[in-house]
Amino acid sequence: MPMGLVRGLPVGLSFIGAAYAEQRLLDAGLAYEQAAGISNKPDFRATVDSGPELEGQRP
Repeated sequence: MPMGLVRGLPVGLSFIGAAYAEQRLLDAGLAYEQAAGISNKPDFRATVDSGPELEGQRP
């Protein structure tokens, strides 16, 4: 599930559980999403090194 942005690109968080624990995992994901207020939408850059906040910078 989305958990934020790094250098303008989305990063995710994984929930892992036992077999047949799908509902518990979905509930945990929903609770995290609501508590964190996640609403980031990616802008589909070709590479992590592009974008307005990185113009003119070298790693």
